[in-house]
Amino acid sequence: MILMFFKAWGLIRPHCLISESMKLKPAYITIQDKDGNIIERIPMTAADDDWIRAARLKKKAEAGDKEAAKKLKEMENTQMMEVVDDDNDNDDE
Repeated sequence: MILMFFKAWGLIRPHCLISESMKLKPAYITIQDKDGNIIERIPMTAADDDWIRAARLKKKAEAGDKEAAKKLKEMENTQMMEVVDDDNDNDDE
């Protein structure tokens, strides 16, 4: 049995930066086994964050909508970032 965990809070898209002083690190979807061992860490994209919109764009793109295909590609290539708490700067999460 494989479980998927990721923190949904504290995630932002890079173009949403509010302050230059914010500490950020790439956000990942972590896949773990039943014992908590990490099997894989997958970089999280904007398409993962807004999967309903990504699915709608994919359907339109498959029907030939070039603008939808362009927006979907942009979402798939936009790495989500996690705001790092200065007091808890762990990469093990």
